[in-house]
Amino acid sequence: MERDCKKLKPRLMKEFVDAAETFDEPLTRITGSGLLWTGLRIFIFTHLHSDWMWYDDDIDILKIIVPESDQCHKSPPGEVCTDCSHQNKDQIDPKTPAGERRIIEIPRTYQCYYTGETRPLQLTEDLLGYFKVTDDYGRDTFPVLTNTLRRRVHRIAARADERMGGKFRRERGLTPKTVDWKDEPIPDVTPHDLRATLGTQMYRGNEGDPDRASLEQIAAELGHESIETTRKYADWTDAEVAGSGGRRSTK
Repeated sequence: MERDCKKLKPRLMKEFVDAAETFDEPLTRITGSGLLWTGLRIFIFTHLHSDWMWYDDDIDILKIIVPESDQCHKSPPGEVCTDCSHQNKDQIDPKTPAGERRIIEIPRTYQCYYTGETRPLQLTEDLLGYFKVTDDYGRDTFPVLTNTLRRRVHRIAARADERMGGKFRRERGLTPKTVDWKDEPIPDVTPHDLRATLGTQMYRGNEGDPDRASLEQIAAELGHESIETTRKYADWTDAEVAGSGGRRSTK
């Protein structure tokens, strides 16, 4: 049984994002930044497809349009991938409101609450360069299974820890699971932690901004079935802001 999710605090979020973008391999960059900035559950993220993506060149924004349901595109017609087989699924069923699609806009920048800066993101370019979105070049599917995605998240966390001189793992603790690619201790970060981190980032918004995301908007963005699931992100964020005296985080 997996532990409850633990969001990344602002400093660790920044270091995780920075570490993800240092990898030469696009799949690892897309995994780290994509899981964080889309908020998709890991099973749905592994089934990303070019048909889900639309680039709006009028406003220079890439959108992921998550369908209410879809077939598994990662195997030949009539078959399903290993992840679908393990879950006894013959189609993909994202948790979206009945009869609706969920539209996720990929950000080009984000507000870093550790430094107080607006920082750039390269996720849009990585997705456009990898998937067949704006032309005939690129791939239709994301050829990665859930266990591989978890290992890539561990790799990014390990690099962030190395760049921070071990502070990342001291803050997060160590993963309780065996990591087969590295003998060193790995900071405890899961894909669902990244999803929780996005929820708190969305709720925090710009303090005092009347247009910042409401709980209902966050619930719709993340596909929560109950607003009570979303409410814990607000509780975490309010406690964090109160603990810093309303200032940017220094942790």
